[in-house]
Amino acid sequence: MPSEAWDLGDEALQMTYDEKQQLSLDINRLPGLKLGRVVHIIQRREPAAGDAHADADADPNEIEIDFETLKPTTLRELQQYVKSCLYKKFKKFQSRLRLQVAHKASTTTPVAF
Repeated sequence: MPSEAWDLGDEALQMTYDEKQQLSLDINRLPGLKLGRVVHIIQRREPAAGDAHADADADPNEIEIDFETLKPTTLRELQQYVKSCLYKKFKKFQSRLRLQVAHKASTTTPVAF
C-alpha cells in the first residue's frame, strides 16, 4: 500500500493493536543510530509529547513510546521509516550472506572418492 494512501493531511488509517505491537518490536530491532530519527519524527509530529517530563528514575539511554497517545499519521510515518530501515538492513545481510557463500564455494576443494 503506498504511503500516500496512509497520509491524507491529518487523516490516516487507524493502526490496529497488532500493527502497534509489530511497530514496537520493529523499533526495538533498529540500530541505535536510527533511533534518533524515530524520536525526531515523534517530536516533529507530536509537539506535546516533548512537553512530558521524564521520570527521574528513567534510564537516559531508553525511550518509552506510548503508541496509544500518538496520532495515526505519526504511527504510519514511523511504520514507513522503520520498514525502510529494516529492509535496507535485510538487504545488507543478504548481500553479505551471498558473498560468504560465494567465497566458501570458491575456496572449497572437491574431494574425489
